[in-house]
Amino acid sequence: MAQELTYLPLIPYHHARRRNLIQGDINEGIPRRRTIAVQVGALYQGYGTHYVDLWVGTPAPQRQTLIVDTGSGVTAFPCKECSKDCGDGHHVDHVFDEYESQTFKKSTCDQCMKGSCMDKGKDSEYCKIGMSYQEGSSWYAFEAKDMAYIGGPHDHPLTKDNNGDSDIDPNHASAFSFEMTFGCQTRLTGLFKTQLADGIMGMDIAPSAFHTQMHAANIIPTLSFSLCFTRQPTAEKEGTEAGAMTMGGYDERLHKSPLIFTETSGSSRGFYNVHIRKVYVRHGSGGEFAKSSDPNAKVITLKVDESTLNSGRVIVDSGTTDTYMNRRIATEFQAAYKSLTGRTYSHNGMKLTEEELLALPTILIQLEGNVEENKKLYPDPTQVEGLAGNLDPANPYDTLLAIPPSHYMEYDDKQKKYISRFYLDESSGTVLGANAMMGHDVFFDQENAHIGWAESDCDYFNLVTNNGFIDTLVPPESSNKVGNNEYQSPQNINPSSANATTKIHPAITACNDLTCRGAVAGGVVIILLVGVFVGRALGRRRSEKYGAVTAETGDFEMPSLSSGMNQKKDSKMKHR
Repeated sequence: MAQELTYLPLIPYHHARRRNLIQGDINEGIPRRRTIAVQVGALYQGYGTHYVDLWVGTPAPQRQTLIVDTGSGVTAFPCKECSKDCGDGHHVDHVFDEYESQTFKKSTCDQCMKGSCMDKGKDSEYCKIGMSYQEGSSWYAFEAKDMAYIGGPHDHPLTKDNNGDSDIDPNHASAFSFEMTFGCQTRLTGLFKTQLADGIMGMDIAPSAFHTQMHAANIIPTLSFSLCFTRQPTAEKEGTEAGAMTMGGYDERLHKSPLIFTETSGSSRGFYNVHIRKVYVRHGSGGEFAKSSDPNAKVITLKVDESTLNSGRVIVDSGTTDTYMNRRIATEFQAAYKSLTGRTYSHNGMKLTEEELLALPTILIQLEGNVEENKKLYPDPTQVEGLAGNLDPANPYDTLLAIPPSHYMEYDDKQKKYISRFYLDESSGTVLGANAMMGHDVFFDQENAHIGWAESDCDYFNLVTNNGFIDTLVPPESSNKVGNNEYQSPQNINPSSANATTKIHPAITACNDLTCRGAVAGGVVIILLVGVFVGRALGRRRSEKYGAVTAETGDFEMPSLSSGMNQKKDSKMKHR
């Protein structure tokens, strides 16, 4: 099989403003390196995190939407045995029905990857696995195997390959199918039942991680992948594209700045560990990117020593929604923030105009760079966006990670206020979560023990459509016109989780002229209005008897940030 790039669509949890990255002249002429990848797919927006489509089973693959989590080594989602109180009405899809798959196999004790052997030697032998999290949520499962692939069209499976050869062709995704070991969940508690995504995709450095299994099956040539996150104003259950996932490498077509490398040689326990050298707070006039748009913008260096900054462990974790810093930097950070803004830093809601939001400081985190790699690629560090350069002459080849206010501040629709999601309260350790990764294509290179960072708008839609392919959210009757793929209607999509969407009535589409369409449309509107009045009357009667109806319209609404769904370690109930 020819080596190529594969993109998978990811969907983020938070709502956010997309960064419009413009590559400046300073990057012209800088050498670039393209790493061969196998597959690129879309990411979709969940509740603060991003999820990817996983299609499982044969002959008709069933979709499961999974949070992409670099802080976990297990892929797991609800199966048929978990049909009671396992996310229906909350999750995007119904549970996976293993009895409908011809290739499903329950793992035996000699096949356990993460689980513990139970009932060894009996007909009921299985591998038991479970996870519990700090805020009280948990799940329980048995290990199983089945054929699976990620990406492709969002609303219908592919039953055979289209014989394509492009890394970004959604209709070529089934060519990357392999036998995957996963947790077949039988019980969920807490937020696992109410999250938007169906399950979790573990992407840490463990042998059981999804990309590690993909590599072991000879589907991707290297133990590497990249995640590129954006934020959208809303998360719809039909799917809201919010970035790209590249298996087996990265794709420069997503990059707006050079790829800069950070050391991860100290990684342990499966996490992607990094080392923080310094933390800065820069005046808002400097803009949103690592390279300041205002050479006179004031930059304050926090007077905190490296040992304090790295107390515990510093990890890059896509499965944690927000960023959590060691509380021992709080005093210095709050003083710098107030010096630049005149405001006291807090997590209380603030009413801000867009202009006021963008005037807030950008947080700069200097990560220990891979000096050998960065120096080889970029001889003059002062001329490369993303390197520390003149900001730290003693360590010019370090990586500079910019977290602008449009990423660490989040708008709460219910409060009509912005709330900071950059926390300074960890007793030990630091988590650089999804909002720190936002606006970057982050390349996780396990084989070379480093992470690459390139600023990006993470625009999967334009990447696909500008190269002549149909987007993943196009209905099957349209996408089938390109690539000649066979498809079937999804078997397990959860109808109770679908948003009410605006569509053209079939009677209108039957007309061929505007007069006819206008007349029919008017009739449809009258019928709908009558239906609304009758429905409201009946609804009032029902509510008097049975209690108030909480979702009369059927519309999907993102939870309030204060509702508990977006609390600390929220969307994935992060454990450490």
